[in-house]
Amino acid sequence: MGPTIRRIYASLLGILIAVVTLAGLWIAPATGAAGRLWLLLAGIVVILAVAAYALLAPLARRLRVLEETATRMASGEVSARADVEYHDDLGGLARSLNEIAERTERERSALERGRDESAAALNYLPQGVALIAPDLTIRHANARFWESVEVEAPLRGAHLSAARQPALQEAVEDARRAGRAVTREVALYLSERLDVEATVAPVGNGATPEAWLLTIED
Repeated sequence: MGPTIRRIYASLLGILIAVVTLAGLWIAPATGAAGRLWLLLAGIVVILAVAAYALLAPLARRLRVLEETATRMASGEVSARADVEYHDDLGGLARSLNEIAERTERERSALERGRDESAAALNYLPQGVALIAPDLTIRHANARFWESVEVEAPLRGAHLSAARQPALQEAVEDARRAGRAVTREVALYLSERLDVEATVAPVGNGATPEAWLLTIED
């Protein structure tokens, strides 16, 4: 049993014992058979206590399952589903949890589809493109970007310095200081010097950009 059900059970048991005790104190003096009466009342308390436990145990189990399902969903497991066994209030809560999980799963799938489509579109661009976070980590870069700097694409979340071209980092920092888009002619030092045009534009409508879009073009 969970703590809530235990409290309910303890409260019911306390009320039951109090009622039976008062009834015994009232009836015993009138009957003169106090011993047998108290044994009978004790038996009634035990029977009712067992019956109350038998009724509350399934409720406790269902509540525990709902709690576990909600915890799994909160941790990001959108495939979690609660069993709908009965058409009562708890069954309605289970259906609501399942509807939330299904809607979240659909939205996540749509976001992942959109992300994959955007990544595919960026990879077809002739320019090198990288989305730079405010801390200068690379959120995403297309294949052309890494080809332009002649570096094998690192793991997601690498710092812009992984491109090994300080001029690109300086262009992004210039845009951050200016708070607007800037375009610079920069030299990339690869197997041979390559002069390119680097454009850095803010992403987002707020006063503080959410990210910066770095574009490299010959």
